[in-house]
Amino acid sequence: MKKTVAFITAVTMALCSFAACTHKNTESSSESRTPAPHVISVPFDAEKAEALSKETITNYFNAINSGDIATSMTYQYDNDMLKAAAVMSGLAAKGDSADEAVEKLIAAYTDTYKGHTLTLNEIVSVDSIPENGYILLDEAYGRLSEINKLIEKSGKKIDPEKISEKYGEITDFSSYRREYEEGYDVVASISVDDETNDQEMLIYRTVGGNWQIDMTVPAHMQKSEQVDLDNTASSTAGSASSVLKKMKEAGKDISGTFIISSDASQDYNVPASFDMADFRSRYAEEYKGAADASYFIVIDDEIAAYAVYETSDKKTGIYPFGLIIKKQGDRLSYDELDKETTYTKDDLYDMCKSVIG
Repeated sequence: MKKTVAFITAVTMALCSFAACTHKNTESSSESRTPAPHVISVPFDAEKAEALSKETITNYFNAINSGDIATSMTYQYDNDMLKAAAVMSGLAAKGDSADEAVEKLIAAYTDTYKGHTLTLNEIVSVDSIPENGYILLDEAYGRLSEINKLIEKSGKKIDPEKISEKYGEITDFSSYRREYEEGYDVVASISVDDETNDQEMLIYRTVGGNWQIDMTVPAHMQKSEQVDLDNTASSTAGSASSVLKKMKEAGKDISGTFIISSDASQDYNVPASFDMADFRSRYAEEYKGAADASYFIVIDDEIAAYAVYETSDKKTGIYPFGLIIKKQGDRLSYDELDKETTYTKDDLYDMCKSVIG
């Protein structure tokens, strides 16, 4: 059962890991429009952000540790979005009601966390959520909203497969946009029982809303090779973003949309003003396995927006997992990869290079 349990993450838009659906048509009418950047109500204050993050994560973990999974769910989904996530979880059966689907989802999370204790050790870093993060949050919300509409049309009894098929025909979620009170991109040191790891998560609240946490189930609880690969890709991107932040603080120009590769001959569209030697030196310190890793990273909006990691036997991890970049106006956004296709690092590199132009 644990294989079916995944969170909808802001950096990954993992909704389609719940659904047996793929988007064959990746064209979107929103691609030609550039939405205005989000205006966040509460200005970023590092001290306040750290305190709020500690409190929110602690409350979330306390709910899980006490077995109150229903309460923990309120940190993962808006109240009106839980049914959509449950119906598309892979756990719901034809003829179930939406409420029965929710019960099955809660039971699955209960099974995943049973016998484990989650502990927040410290906040490693906290920053404001970048614009791309808010775009992903809006799109994830839009996807759940569209599923809710399909559930309402189904009546009391649902057919998840039919809902999935209808959902697969929807390609434009650009009309969904929320106003955010505040939001933080957090890296926290957490322990699950006696195993400690750094975990990235987005902590945010919409205007008038409750605190929400987008965080994946810790990898060692999921027991999946693909999860390990995707987490390595996530670490590849996270290390790059950390280096870029330090370079900017040192007065270096990190602007532009470009690709940095472990194979320097595949660096692409790198601005002449970007200090690649400084990046690679810092990256080798930040990411201890960099010298032996095979990867590429897409830099956009001064962060690592996309990363692909490949093992020596050609197994691929992707960050955000299951997605590929696309252009949305003059910004990068994301689209879903075909779940029936196996992609190599070279395949994904060529796709990203084509998008950047």
